[in-house]
Amino acid sequence: MTRKLTPKRRIKPTLKAIAQNASYLNRDALLELQTIIKQLLEASVREEAGAIVKETQPTITEEIVEPLALLKQGVDVWNEWREQHPGTNLDFKGVDFSGVTLELINLSGVNLELVNLSGADLRGAFLQSANLRGANLYMADLLWVNLQGANLQGTNLQGVDLYKANLSNANLFEANLMQANIRRAKLLQANLEAANLVEADLLEANLMQANLSNADLHKANLESANLIEVNLEGANLLEANFSKANLRRAKLTQTNFHKANSNAAILKGAIMPNGIVYG
Repeated sequence: MTRKLTPKRRIKPTLKAIAQNASYLNRDALLELQTIIKQLLEASVREEAGAIVKETQPTITEEIVEPLALLKQGVDVWNEWREQHPGTNLDFKGVDFSGVTLELINLSGVNLELVNLSGADLRGAFLQSANLRGANLYMADLLWVNLQGANLQGTNLQGVDLYKANLSNANLFEANLMQANIRRAKLLQANLEAANLVEADLLEANLMQANLSNADLHKANLESANLIEVNLEGANLLEANFSKANLRRAKLTQTNFHKANSNAAILKGAIMPNGIVYG
């Protein structure tokens, strides 16, 4: 007597079960068996194809897994690897480096767009020409860091320590530098257009020929800063401190200079808010 497939006694969807019970099946059951085998084979093919895609398709994780592993071995290992692979393009977009210690690390030219470096220790790091657009460096330690020519557009640098950092020719358009320590830093020809520098400390900073148009410098400290030929057109200088600053040939048109301290500042050749060139 043949055994008929019923919902209660349906064959388990495994090849072993099928092989053991095939001899007991009638025509209808064999047809159903054929359907089951077909489904199993198709599922197997899809699984194998998915594994192949997973192994061969480039993903962000696979592209950076080796460099990230090197980083975990320490800055010395990383810097040595970079010296041996100078032409390698590195993309760490969106990676979370918050709170890590990367002192003296070489990340020059690396894509660090949208990375999280909040609270990170980057003292003395080399970040020349790095792309940090939209990155979060809130309260990071950037003492002595080299950011020359780096892209920091829209970057959050609130409360960072940039003491004696090199930001010459860097793009800081709309960057947030609120309450940042930028003392004695180099910002020659840097683009700080529309940047937030509220209460930032720029004591003795070198901003020669920098673009600070439409920047917010409310209560910023620029005492003894080098502001020769700086463009401050449309900037908010309310209560800013320019004491002893060098503003030779600076452009101050359409600025809000209300309550700003210009005691002992050098203004020779500067274009004042009223459009008159200072004697």
